[in-house]
Amino acid sequence: MTTTSLFRILRTFMLVALLVGLPLAGSLAAQGKIDASRLLTKEEAGEILGTTILVVKTGGDGVGYSSATYVTSDGSTIVVLVQPSRDAAAAQAVFDKNKGTSKSTSGVDPEPVAGLGDRAFWAGGRANTLAVVKGRYWLSVAMFLIDSPKEPARKLAAKVLERLS
Repeated sequence: MTTTSLFRILRTFMLVALLVGLPLAGSLAAQGKIDASRLLTKEEAGEILGTTILVVKTGGDGVGYSSATYVTSDGSTIVVLVQPSRDAAAAQAVFDKNKGTSKSTSGVDPEPVAGLGDRAFWAGGRANTLAVVKGRYWLSVAMFLIDSPKEPARKLAAKVLERLS
């Protein structure tokens, strides 16, 4: 995968998250903010991945969505995106929409993942992204330039889910 295609995928991923999250911002303001980088610390991510995390960059407003981008010492990138919804049905709708477009983004059929959140799927191929819905939260863990990314993505998601209420 070239750097150009990596950034194109990441840009599309963030745009979809932003567009889906914008209508939710007003209704969630009273419920507090989420910081994805506090749901998964730099140290925890490094330990799970077996590498050093050099940089953590945060994004989002913490209401419509929050993201944390972790850059490893070998140049790999992990993006954790958490999107709260007004309720579980709305979060499920975001999950279903992402699952429905997964094949066109990744180039492969999404694989169900058992034992993580309420429902989860892995989109390998070009995306290397794990999507999870738990209660009113939709979570995505995208793994760029990482060999065998599915299991580390699962461990990272499990750590984030421990902290979501």
